[in-house]
Amino acid sequence: MRSLGATVAPRYELSGQMLSRPSMESIIDRFMERGEYKVVADDATPENMEWETAGAEKNNEDFVSEQLAEIYVAQGLLEQAKETYRKLSLLYPKKSIYFAELIEKLNEDNNN
Repeated sequence: MRSLGATVAPRYELSGQMLSRPSMESIIDRFMERGEYKVVADDATPENMEWETAGAEKNNEDFVSEQLAEIYVAQGLLEQAKETYRKLSLLYPKKSIYFAELIEKLNEDNNN
């Protein structure tokens, strides 16, 4: 078996006897010989359990950004883009005039 980068195992002395730490290869070999390398879910774990990232929003519809609005525009989804700009203007009041101008431009482009 090929070495996994293990160095010489350190030796330990216990009441006059020299003991050596098992090598990585011998640990792996014993593991494979037992044949108990199948990982199974605990019976208490439901199969349809939903995993969530800590702090993740449950509703992705609340996610807005200028880049998302630009993607909507590029895809021709002008109503979604305008709605995203409206949400952004509420989130960033200092830029509300900028977002209002973008919405107005989309309305003009849509009418032409």
